[in-house]
Amino acid sequence: MHGDLKPKTQIIIPGKTGHLFSVIRVASFHHSPRFASSSFDGTVRIWEGEQQENVLFYFSEAIEGLEITPDDEKIIVVLGDSSKAYLYNLKEEQLHEIGGDIAFRNLFGTNPSSTKVALTTFDDDVYIYDLTTQKLGARLFVENVSGNSLIWINNEKICIPKRNGNVAIINSEKRTIEQEVPVHDGLIVSICRDGDNIVTVSEDGTGRILDLDFKPLLGFKIDFTPISVDYSAQAGIAAVAGERKLLIVNTSTGDLLSHDQSLSGSNAVITSDSKIIKGTGERDISIFTQTGEKSAQIDGRSHTAEFVSFLSEDVIVFASGDNSVHKLSYSTREDEPLAAHKETVSSVLIIPSRKYVIAGAYDDTISIYDISNHKEVKRIKKVPLVTALAGSPSEDIFIAACGGDNTLHVFTAEGQKQTNWAAHDDFISSVLFMNDEVIVSGADDGIIKFWKRNGKLISKIETNSPIRSIGTTLEFDYNVTGHQNGDIILWEKISNRKISSYNVSLPIQRILVIDNSLLFFAAQNRLFQMGLDGRHITDVQEVCRHTEPIRGIHWQAKPEKVITVAHSIEIFETAFVKAELISPPLEELMTKEVDEASTTVIFSPGEMEEEVVEPETTTEVPVSTSTEVEISTTDLEHLTKISDYLETISQQIKELVVPELESAEIDSSALIKSLDEVQKDLKRRLEGQTETQPKPEELKEEPPPEEEKPDWTSIDWGKRR
Repeated sequence: MHGDLKPKTQIIIPGKTGHLFSVIRVASFHHSPRFASSSFDGTVRIWEGEQQENVLFYFSEAIEGLEITPDDEKIIVVLGDSSKAYLYNLKEEQLHEIGGDIAFRNLFGTNPSSTKVALTTFDDDVYIYDLTTQKLGARLFVENVSGNSLIWINNEKICIPKRNGNVAIINSEKRTIEQEVPVHDGLIVSICRDGDNIVTVSEDGTGRILDLDFKPLLGFKIDFTPISVDYSAQAGIAAVAGERKLLIVNTSTGDLLSHDQSLSGSNAVITSDSKIIKGTGERDISIFTQTGEKSAQIDGRSHTAEFVSFLSEDVIVFASGDNSVHKLSYSTREDEPLAAHKETVSSVLIIPSRKYVIAGAYDDTISIYDISNHKEVKRIKKVPLVTALAGSPSEDIFIAACGGDNTLHVFTAEGQKQTNWAAHDDFISSVLFMNDEVIVSGADDGIIKFWKRNGKLISKIETNSPIRSIGTTLEFDYNVTGHQNGDIILWEKISNRKISSYNVSLPIQRILVIDNSLLFFAAQNRLFQMGLDGRHITDVQEVCRHTEPIRGIHWQAKPEKVITVAHSIEIFETAFVKAELISPPLEELMTKEVDEASTTVIFSPGEMEEEVVEPETTTEVPVSTSTEVEISTTDLEHLTKISDYLETISQQIKELVVPELESAEIDSSALIKSLDEVQKDLKRRLEGQTETQPKPEELKEEPPPEEEKPDWTSIDWGKRR
């Protein structure tokens, strides 16, 4: 991609809105009628009325706790499985983890000035988190805390409900419990405050309306098990959500309006325009009037793009969350369902020569569908939890990665099984054919493995982060891996040496390598283009930003444009037009020379920081972990490079070729002897050149000679057809 071209994006198909799984929690903004919802799908969605405004987070686990700070500028969430807490700044679009490894429960609240958050743990410890300094204060033990909410009376005093029906009043500055006030006879489920009043509900079947000194103003009966309570002083009502019920309480008269619900659902909140919002217990959200009459419903969705393959310039085939495979034309918007499965379809593969669409699913099956006659031709069973598929360049075979037992399975294009083997110790996330004989796989164990198609291990690379995507260039100068921690790493193909790296601080979803000078990668919902010059990363630019994570990337050369498909089946087309560079090349960003210590350059779009890392002593070929690694063209370094390659090739021949020759009773001693003699001769020449090398100050500035293509590149290491 030329630096004078600027991406120009247009929406081809707008994405579908709504949650994929049950809504767990809702929260209202304080100064606008908007509200937020969290779900088992790991997202928080912002709504204005029935319109989805934004999607935040893409956690791999449920979000059980959700609160919007009183100034409407921040959102606090607590996750369900890991119990980690996070703070998200809506203006700065930045996410901060709270408390590191501390496991928090869904019982927290923010003070009126939005400067502090009180959080509780499962051990009944209370922590105060400073939103300004982003530091966690000392803990305070409060015995037998209960419920799913707490309140602040002012900027210092916190009120936490307890199992014995009391409310503990804590001084956050002194870290002391000032008093306990008896309110109910049983466990307090929920507490809320608006203006000068407090409302509580308990498992004893009662609700209380109190003033800020906890003097009772009004009581009411509850004939169901309550889940939550919210109160609006402006509307003069309290909304109690519970077991298949929604109860509206007039806080002035004490009148009660009870409404049956099909499911218990989430908590209920009252918005600033006096609407009541409640999750239905499924992926939908109900909107009620202040009398409890249902006025609208926001539907969730099951139709998603889990994995996308491109059939033609305007037709995609995608694996959907509705347990089926779909073919979609984004010019006509015709959506045709193909094969159906019993569980989520995770991956699809197109075999153009046979007009097959192959789909793998979590129901332990693989379907082979003939799109020419609209018929499923085969269903392969007993392939546990298919996570990824890949086809060979010749289109004769394909491979399936299985997350159920971390195995790889090889089949013919017609579905006849050839072999399978145990490949990794963790969930396999990506698989790719480098040619018809060599397969590469990546897993959550952070290991990349290279295999012969019969399952024999060729080599492996160990990394420090789970693998999310693998790509390769057409001319095979290097392989590319994308990682959970946001790393994009370029590896030299033959030696598996790390050449370059780049970090975006967002999990990598997809990689599409165009050639040796350009690749695209998706990090969550953002698409980036990376320019390359040999082994140098010249520039990285953000191309476009979807609402949800990107599941498919397709490049069209004439005219130059990229098609991206998001999880919500939102489709963008980005053309590249003449313009100024969006961001300066990497060389302009680097303001200091690389010294003898390696320099790891870690940066996200718009900023870069350098971290000096001392070289490590290992038995492997020393390779810098910097973003750029200079490869000199001097004779000495050229010969050194040849020697390194020859050593790697020699080792692979001895490990892979020689045993096959011996099994065929072919004498390979002459081959081994020849390789050893060539290596020894190279070492002698290198030692001789080292002694005669001029000192740096004696070197003359001459244009570097044109590098001849080394002989070893004539070996067919796996060029794509």
